[in-house]
Amino acid sequence: YLTKWVEARPLKTTSMVEVARFMYERIVTRFGCPLEIVTDQGSHFINEVVEALVN
Repeated sequence: YLTKWVEARPLKTTSMVEVARFMYERIVTRFGCPLEIVTDQGSHFINEVVEALVN
């Protein structure tokens, strides 16, 4: 756990680009790239944009 609390923000859409932008702006820039991301297997988390972000 990076912070021991949930990082959340309302988004206009759950598109892969918007989710990746949120992850970069709110997580990666503050804490660095996480070693693991736990999700509900939603398609907005499992896609080439998010994978490129974490690699």
